[in-house]
Amino acid sequence: MLLKLEGEGPLYTRVYTTLRRHIIEGRFPPGERLPGTRSVANALGVSRTVVLLAYSQLESEGYTTTRVGSGTFVAERPVAPEASELPADAMAGAPAASRAPVVQPLPEVPLSRMATRVQQAPIADHPLDLLDDDVGVVDLTDAAISYDTRALKAWRRALSKAMTALPDELPSGSGVLPLREAMLDYLNRERGVVANIEDMIIVNSVQQARDLIARVLVDEHTVVGVEDPCSPGVRNSFAAAGAHLVACPPDAEGLDVSRHADRLESARVIHVSPACHVPTGATMSTARREALLEWAYARPAYLVEEDFDHDHRHGVRVLPALQGADRHERVIYYMNNFARAVYPAMQVSCVVVPPALREKFHAIKRLTDSDGIALRQYAWADYLAEGEYARSLRRLSQQLMQKCRLLVDALRRHLGSGIQIENRVATGRLLVHLPRLDATWDTMLREEALRTGLLLQSAADWHLQPLTHTVLLLHYAAASEASLETAAERLACAYQVTMQDVARAQARRSA
Repeated sequence: MLLKLEGEGPLYTRVYTTLRRHIIEGRFPPGERLPGTRSVANALGVSRTVVLLAYSQLESEGYTTTRVGSGTFVAERPVAPEASELPADAMAGAPAASRAPVVQPLPEVPLSRMATRVQQAPIADHPLDLLDDDVGVVDLTDAAISYDTRALKAWRRALSKAMTALPDELPSGSGVLPLREAMLDYLNRERGVVANIEDMIIVNSVQQARDLIARVLVDEHTVVGVEDPCSPGVRNSFAAAGAHLVACPPDAEGLDVSRHADRLESARVIHVSPACHVPTGATMSTARREALLEWAYARPAYLVEEDFDHDHRHGVRVLPALQGADRHERVIYYMNNFARAVYPAMQVSCVVVPPALREKFHAIKRLTDSDGIALRQYAWADYLAEGEYARSLRRLSQQLMQKCRLLVDALRRHLGSGIQIENRVATGRLLVHLPRLDATWDTMLREEALRTGLLLQSAADWHLQPLTHTVLLLHYAAASEASLETAAERLACAYQVTMQDVARAQARRSA
């Protein structure tokens, strides 16, 4: 990055002038992420605190915006520059005859409401140029599960068997019958799900399940209650369909519908994960479950039950699905990605719908996906029926429990009372709260960690309401056991440096 200090006066003013000039001239176009403060400080030969003051001035004047957890970006419509600040070539007085004709821009073609509402999923921003050459990277942003070699061998056998005996006909929109039967049998035994085979729909991924449910239940301005935090995929599916979202933060006993009753008065849908809340790991109590069902029965409303991480709750009591206790067909149940326990790159999931909605779900499913991948579905039917899936889950849960214990112990040793940890039930992720670090410093912390070779993810994207302090979402399932101690050491080092930067910035402001 080539930067040169411009102007006169205090250093932070000269840095501000330099960056402002680059924005005005288009070298940093609207929407582009500005370089990290440490990168700018290194390029200009100034302290990081000086750059922080310059960034603050740019934001106060409307040239930039800060997205918690993502960084500083050039405003989509920066303030108009003065004529004297325009590039020299723009002010050159060329003869009128030599000037290019003014071309009127073409009118924009209007898009659908969904296209204007849908949000791009957060993309990990890893400026690897910040890394030292000899630093080995520890990635705690990878949500994948470690490969299970024994499960892969069993999957190859099932796939080979399916290729030998594959019927000629294509599967229906709801999936091949053997897989639907195997899944329904598994869910009845392991989750207490009660349904007919016609209520089972096979989908290609958990995100397709969310999108299908949103298409059936949500229209413009439909009020939908969602747990906060929750997966961005849940929130974005409902929002893209036109929903008005109501954030309902759960506690240790899960979502309390009575606590949010006033704001949910006109709600027609509530999305919950009672068996294992993602990402906190909280389990909904029996009393809360009964209250939630009664709430749905008392009005025209549906409950959408996500069962995403229940498979990995090793060492704790297995709880039945909310769907199994539903007496009036108000619960729509969908399962996690079955295949991630075997091979993370594969996707397969299912939705169990009430009989009253069966035809609507089947019709809308056929609009987007009239047939699945038959070979894969027949192989999965055999894999489930032979008990290989249950065996692979037991092996995986043991691995996750060990990694969870190692990471929690390491974080406690290196960060002590400076952190609060949620979700210790071996689901493959931890929520780590840093109460002493304001949320606005989230990006600085992750940049500092990156310099040591540690990739971190902010939990801000999982929250509908803004965070007041920094919260990290650590994915440890794909990390090696040996790397977890290193990860804790590097996080502690980055946290210490960031807290020192905070103290210097505060002292500078009060001076």
